[in-house]
Amino acid sequence: MVAIKGMAHFSIPVSDLESSKKFYCDIVGCKHVMTTPDRKMAFVDAGGDCLILVKHEGPINPVLDDHNGVHHSFMLDAKDYKPAVDNLRAHG
Repeated sequence: MVAIKGMAHFSIPVSDLESSKKFYCDIVGCKHVMTTPDRKMAFVDAGGDCLILVKHEGPINPVLDDHNGVHHSFMLDAKDYKPAVDNLRAHG
């Protein structure tokens, strides 16, 4: 068996790279690292882990409760949970 050391990155398909980058950086709190010259991928730092936003043609399922278990989540301190939820709700 291979001895995994950690996670290098995970990718999320997005239909609008620029607005998705703004969401993950300005609202969620990730830090932009770089965008590829062809503007098809944006790399962001999510608390030390790499998240890649990848431009993808639709359809990307916009129904929030129809994910069939597929999702991603971020870790934060318990005291920051309610403010984070409030911030997300404030930004729709």
